[in-house]
Amino acid sequence: MSSLVILTTLWCFLVAPIVSFIMFWLGIIPQDQLYETIIAAVLFTLIQNVMEVFLVNKLYEKYNFLRISQPILHLLFIFLFIKLFNSFNEVIYIDLLLGVLIIILFLSVWWFIKLFSFKSIRNFEDTFNNSFKIGSINQLNNLVLLFNSRTNYFIINKFLGLSLLGVFSVITLIAESIWIFSKSVATIFFSEVIKYDNHGDIKKIRNKMLTLSFLGTILIIIIVFCVPNFLYVKVLGKDFIQIKMFLLYFLPGILAKSLNTIYMEYFGVINKRHLNTISFLIGLLTIALFGIILTYKFGIMGAAIAGSISQVSSLLFSFYADKKII
Repeated sequence: MSSLVILTTLWCFLVAPIVSFIMFWLGIIPQDQLYETIIAAVLFTLIQNVMEVFLVNKLYEKYNFLRISQPILHLLFIFLFIKLFNSFNEVIYIDLLLGVLIIILFLSVWWFIKLFSFKSIRNFEDTFNNSFKIGSINQLNNLVLLFNSRTNYFIINKFLGLSLLGVFSVITLIAESIWIFSKSVATIFFSEVIKYDNHGDIKKIRNKMLTLSFLGTILIIIIVFCVPNFLYVKVLGKDFIQIKMFLLYFLPGILAKSLNTIYMEYFGVINKRHLNTISFLIGLLTIALFGIILTYKFGIMGAAIAGSISQVSSLLFSFYADKKII
C-alpha cells in the first residue's frame, strides 16, 4: 500500500502540470488561470489517491465524507462570499475551490497518517506495473472529464463573458451537490459487489442501485425546485433570478449522470474501465460540438442544454456497452 501511494503521488505531480499546459496550449485555459489550474489538478488528484486507499481498505465512512464534503463546502463558501461581498466570477470560483481542496487534503492526509505506515515498501516492481496500468486509465478519464468541464466554461466565457460564466459555475455546483446522492449510492454498490464473483449477481445489485440513484435524485430535484425563488435571489444575488429555468434545461443531464455514475462504478468493478473512457470522450465531443452552436444561439440556456446532451450521450453509450457485455 505504501508503494502504491508513493507512486500515484509521483504520477500526480507528473501528469497534472502536463495536462494543464496542454489545455493552456489549446486555449482552453487562459494564461492568468494556468497556475491555479495546475495547483487544483494536483490537489484534486492527491485527494482522489487517498480516497481510493480508504475505499480499498473498506473505510467507507471516510471515503463518503471526503467525496461529499467538497461540493458542499464549495457551495457554502460561494454563498458566504456572495453574501459578504455581493460579487462573483470564475476567478473567485477557482480561488474558493483551491481553499476547499486544501482543507480536504489536510484532513485526508491526517486520517491517512493515523491509519497507515510507510515503514516498509515491498514488491516495488509489481506495484509500479499495476499502478501504471490502472493509474493510466484513471488519469486519462480524469483528463477527459477536466477537458469536458473546461471546454464548456471556455465556450461560455468566449460568447457570454465572465459574469455569466460565474452564474453557470454556480448552477454546475448545484448540480454537483445533487449528484452527491448518486455518488454515495455508487460507493454502496462497490462495497456490496466486492464480495461477489458471479456477474449475474453483480448486475442484479447494479440494477437496484440504478433505481435507487434515479429515484433519490428525482426526490432531491423536487426539493431544490420547491425552494422559493426569492431565497435563491436573496442568497446568490439578482443574477440568479432565473436559476430554476437554468436548472430545468440541465435536468436531463442531471438525471443522466445520476445513472451513469453507477455504470462508471460497475465498469470499474468488472475491470472494463476503458468503457468509461469512451463514454467520457463521447461527452467531450458532444459538448464541443453542441456547446458552440447552442451557446452562441441561445446563451446560457443553450449551454445548459449542451451540458444535458453531453451527459445523455455518455449514458446512451453506457447502455449500449452494457448490452454488449456478456
